[in-house]
Amino acid sequence: MPEEKHILDQTVEDIMEGCECVAASVTLGSPLSDAIDALIGADQSTKVYVVDEEGVLVGTVTINTLMRQVGYRLKVREVGITSYFRFLREVFKENVDEFMDDPTPVMHDTTVVEATRFIVEHHLNDLPIVDGEDRLIGELKSVEILERSRKLFDETDEVEPVDPM
Repeated sequence: MPEEKHILDQTVEDIMEGCECVAASVTLGSPLSDAIDALIGADQSTKVYVVDEEGVLVGTVTINTLMRQVGYRLKVREVGITSYFRFLREVFKENVDEFMDDPTPVMHDTTVVEATRFIVEHHLNDLPIVDGEDRLIGELKSVEILERSRKLFDETDEVEPVDPM
């Protein structure tokens, strides 16, 4: 078994080798119910990735967005004029295309440091992994980075900070 690289030297591909980086996904035009099913079937995922017919990543639907829709249907949303207008704007939408955000993907050769920078700067939990043609090939979960970087909190040697630019 080869010695594991230090976290500062690892790439997304290194993490992919040690985990099941399966991404919850649906195709463009799918109903929200398909997105919910995909998320329920995915282990520790917090978002569903929307892909076109060729598997190219086109968007992301978060669990927060889906829960807001559940809240409308369960009538647990706050009562008020702003909430009511949001409800009216969203209640008749039923497809993932109408709720998706732009994705922030990484590739297999992206460093773990760079991926972590994306996660921290954009307040994300996970990142979609795409190939050279922007096809979705997996998901980099924050918990995988935490697992790999856990040793940093036990090391007695100081780790040199990475240049932010």
